[in-house]
This record gives sequence, structure tokens and C-alpha cells, in this order.
Amino acid sequence: MKAIPNWWPIEPGRLDARIGRRLYLKPGFARSWKEYYNAACITAIALPGFTDTTDRAVRVDKTAATILAFQAVRHLERAVSSTDSGYVSRYAQWLSTGDQDLNPLRNTPQFVDFLDRYFPNQGPRVLRPQSQLVKLVMSMHTSRLLTSFCDRRAQFWYRHTDEPIERGVADELMLEAPVTSLVADYVEHDRHWQTRMALLKEADEFCCRWGLGAVEDTFPTFQEDPQVLLAADDPGKLKRLSRNADGYFRDEVISVRSDTLDALLPIARQRAAELRDAEAEPSRCLDFWLEMSRRLRAGLGIPEEEHRGVAERRKRALAAMATRDAVSPMAGAVPSDPGD
Repeated sequence: MKAIPNWWPIEPGRLDARIGRRLYLKPGFARSWKEYYNAACITAIALPGFTDTTDRAVRVDKTAATILAFQAVRHLERAVSSTDSGYVSRYAQWLSTGDQDLNPLRNTPQFVDFLDRYFPNQGPRVLRPQSQLVKLVMSMHTSRLLTSFCDRRAQFWYRHTDEPIERGVADELMLEAPVTSLVADYVEHDRHWQTRMALLKEADEFCCRWGLGAVEDTFPTFQEDPQVLLAADDPGKLKRLSRNADGYFRDEVISVRSDTLDALLPIARQRAAELRDAEAEPSRCLDFWLEMSRRLRAGLGIPEEEHRGVAERRKRALAAMATRDAVSPMAGAVPSDPGD
């Protein structure tokens, strides 16, 4: 591993001069996206040298950090201007969210403004946290995975509530207790990879058995977080984010999701204990998975209206069934053989 040179972090003026000398080795007409984009990445990499408050060796200098951010964005603007729009559009997602070299720059208002001007349709423009980014994305991943699994269980029991219990459904009723215990373990140890893999295995097998859509097990991006989408439309939240993005996401998003999982633990444990003492009923199973999903969605920040649809459809189906039975008491009976 190479030692960090004693001139690093480099002052913005000196860095700009060094990059400029390299850029101007080529005449202006010969400079391309590549040269300007690399210059932006180098400048962005220098940012933590003036902003990283977790490193005691760093001399925090907001003025220098602001200058570096402006310089990096200036290089990005020249990169975009040096090529055609079709080429830029192919790299829009990579520039906006993918390239790790630009991560120190993504949390600056200069970069957000650049994206708004050049890529207005690339999603919400919310300042990213730095020290809390991994925790934020992980909190969404663990909650979304469990929410998706609860939705699949609710979908299954919605189909089979108030119907004759067939053999396969009866087998699934027998599995409710161990599955609920598995969910309780996941809630208690959501960061434990083996517990997470056990839930994924059960989810895959369950969805394959009953022809349901796969659970959302892919790792999400920052832009997918429902709380990011909500913040993008809320001037008050955007103002608080501009002051302290790490503090906002730590206190108002990550901690809320953690509290949600903590609150679900006794519910899941109690339900598992009930199932050990009594036979499972499809309607009770449906109510349990709907309630789990409702609480998880609230913790994620998903609007209640999206969740309410399943419960409303169930009520309409039960009402229609009651009306049908009242009109035709023999509905559902096996017709007699015409030959009798």
C-alpha cells in the first residue's frame, strides 16, 4: 500500500493548477469527455481531505470544500458539453448514482444543482448522507425484504380464505408456526446474514410452491428509498437535509425503521406461541400478515393507501359472498345428475 504523500490533501488552487497543466497538453478541440470527467473524479476524491470529521488528521475547511465542489462540477459541465447528448444519456445513471469516485461530491448542493440542470428526469435530488449512507440503504433492504415476504403470505391467504381447505393449503397451515418463528428471528437479528438467508430460502420456496411473484431481495439504491422520495417533495425536510443529511437520516429514518422492527418482535413471538397451542385459521393468518406488512410499510414511509387495497378487496369479496349465499342458498352445491 502506497503511503499518502505529505502534500495531500492538496489545496484547491494547487490541485486545479495541476489538473489544468495536464488538460492543456491537448488543444481545446481535442479534449473529450474522458479528460474532463477524470478531472472531476480527481477533484471529488480530494473533498474528504477537508470534510471528513471522523478523521482526526483532517483539517475541516468548509471554504476549501466548497471551492473543490465548484471545480468538480465545472469539469463535469465541460465533460457534458464536449460530447453529444446520446452519449451522455447512456452514462446518466452511472454519473448520478453509480461512480464511487464521485461519492464525496454527491452530498454537495453544487452536484445536486448540476444534476437538476443537466439530468432533470433522473429521479429525486436529495442530499446524500455520508457516514449513514450504508446504514440507510441496509435499513431499507432488510425492511423491504420482510415487507415483500409478508405481502406474499397475505396474498396467499387472501386467495384461500373462506374456501374449502384443500390438502396443500392444510399443509401450509401446518407451516405457519415455524414460518412465523422464522420471521420473529429475522426481526430480532435482521443484520445477521444467516438469518436473512434462511428467510430468503423460505420465501423462494413458498413463492415457487404457489406460483407467486418473487420477493424483493435485490439491494436497493439510495434513490429508491421511499423516505428520499418524500423528502424530495417536502421543502421543510430538504432544508433540514441541507443542514445535516447524516443527522436527518439517522434520527428520522434509520432509527424509526429500527424501532419498527423492535415493535414487531413481541407481535411475531406471540403469534408463534399461539400457533403452537392452536390450529391456524386462514382468516387469522391473513390478518396477521396484513398487520405485519402495514407496520413495516409505515416504517419504510410507504403511503397507507398502497397497503389498504388488499384489506379492501378482502372486505368486498366477503360481502359479495354473503350476498350470493343470501340470494341462492344452494350456491356451490353439486348439481344432480340429469340421468337420475
